[in-house]
Amino acid sequence: MPSRKEKCPTCGSTVKKQEYKSQIQTKRMRYSKECLSLIDLAIKEINASRSIQLTDTDVHAFLSEIDRCDTDMIIMSLNNYLKSNAPREGKGLRYLSAIVTNNNSSKAVRKRNEYLTMDRIPPRVD
Repeated sequence: MPSRKEKCPTCGSTVKKQEYKSQIQTKRMRYSKECLSLIDLAIKEINASRSIQLTDTDVHAFLSEIDRCDTDMIIMSLNNYLKSNAPREGKGLRYLSAIVTNNNSSKAVRKRNEYLTMDRIPPRVD
């Protein structure tokens, strides 16, 4: 029997079907309990609003995309995502991962700008 092929949710290329249970567990170990409960809640909300449930491939791709992000930014982004009722509007994990990565990059830019302006004298107000 030939192996079943799936589409990669991140890039759209064809990949062999693979079990991602152990990789997902490994990626989940780096997050706090609060972050994990919010991730699980977001996945549950997305699954409740869709007719097709998320697969392990989708969850693994999401965790891989937010892997380099700060945990505080992930928690803040997940809270904003759930408050805005985005899962009910049909916005899935790709939308959520974009929110997380954008918030993380804007935090890095803000931090860099603050560092660069630390040694400057503030402008004089007359």
